[in-house]
Amino acid sequence: MLGFARELQHREIQPFIAAWNLSSGVPDLLLKAASCGIPCASLPLRAPGDPRAFADVARLLFRVQPNLLAAHDYKAVITGLPTARLLRIPIVVHARGRTSHTRRVQIYEALERTFTRYADHVVTVSEAMRGELISIGVDPNRVTTVHNSINPPAAPLTPLLKTAARRRLGLPENALVVGSVGRLSPEKGHTYLLEAVAKLNGSAPGFVLVLMGDGPEKENLSNLCSSLKISDRVRLAGFAPDAGELIAAFDILALPSLSEGLPNVVLEAYAKAVPVVASAVGGVPEVVRHGETGLLVAPKNPDALASAIAKLLASPSEAQRMGRAGFELVTNRFCTAKNADKLARVYASVAKKGGFER
Repeated sequence: MLGFARELQHREIQPFIAAWNLSSGVPDLLLKAASCGIPCASLPLRAPGDPRAFADVARLLFRVQPNLLAAHDYKAVITGLPTARLLRIPIVVHARGRTSHTRRVQIYEALERTFTRYADHVVTVSEAMRGELISIGVDPNRVTTVHNSINPPAAPLTPLLKTAARRRLGLPENALVVGSVGRLSPEKGHTYLLEAVAKLNGSAPGFVLVLMGDGPEKENLSNLCSSLKISDRVRLAGFAPDAGELIAAFDILALPSLSEGLPNVVLEAYAKAVPVVASAVGGVPEVVRHGETGLLVAPKNPDALASAIAKLLASPSEAQRMGRAGFELVTNRFCTAKNADKLARVYASVAKKGGFER
């Protein structure tokens, strides 16, 4: 969101970012936005159905007087769409995917899908998600795919960066490292990755698995490591705000997810020339090109996951080739500066339908 906001400033679009306060204080997104000179505001954190949440959004819209509202999560859609409709402000819904990690979130996400049908336009992060929305009744003419994007470096990973990242994670410089980055929740499929590691104990000795992230499954995953007798080769590294930089420590990124929109972590791995082994779910096949930038496997399949990881561990030159191809792909296809043009065209088209006159 922040990357696109920066780019839109150069395309005659003035972004304004609002986010709900966290229990710990102002969201990091707003702090970063402010440091980039992007105007922003925080809103009180309330339940999506709380009438006060609608009033909060209405007050903000009256103050900012936007030409359009872009809603980026289920809370924003549930409160933003009816409020924008009342104020005759066009609304664009950004559809990224679902987590469904609790019953309450499942209900909210079902409401979001229902509300999304009435948006002026929907931006999806993958063609797979675009097809999913069309299948539930969203007009194909009102759905545009703008892939997740990053600003890759001018050159890929250097040995110095890899060494520094490994030191920060407490990893041996010469170790073989498989890493996974993401929320520790059921839909991320970490249990299948741990089962794959157990299968690799004999065939691919000497590697370390790093799980970077936090979430409700942390204790269960720790217990599973113990029961599978792999605790000695698995590091639960916890949450890191600069996880994208620490991916430099990995030889392979593993993404065993059961569902995905289009994972940013894959783009961040490519920016460090790290190849990817991933489940072929959602928009993942749109960014992981099998045999070219990584390997795709069926979800919930520890045997296939173990086989793919073992293949790359056994062939460092092949892994490096895929990593370099990933860097070229993210530079040429998933660069924020290039994809921002497409997003700007969507916003400009929708903004013509109404909004506050300036």
